[in-house]
Amino acid sequence: MMKAEEVPARPELEQEPSPSPTEQRLIQPHAKPLIHFGYFVLVLTILSIIFSLIKVMSD
Repeated sequence: MMKAEEVPARPELEQEPSPSPTEQRLIQPHAKPLIHFGYFVLVLTILSIIFSLIKVMSD
């Protein structure tokens, strides 16, 4: 019998199968976090302007 060190390496066993595009989407749901942060800042800015206008009109 051959020892573990003597067994020739099979390249198809060493390579991990690459995940399909749908699996990659499941792993990385937020690929563009800066865009989401930009939307968040935009919404906060709009809300700030609206509340400032309400305050000015009530004075």
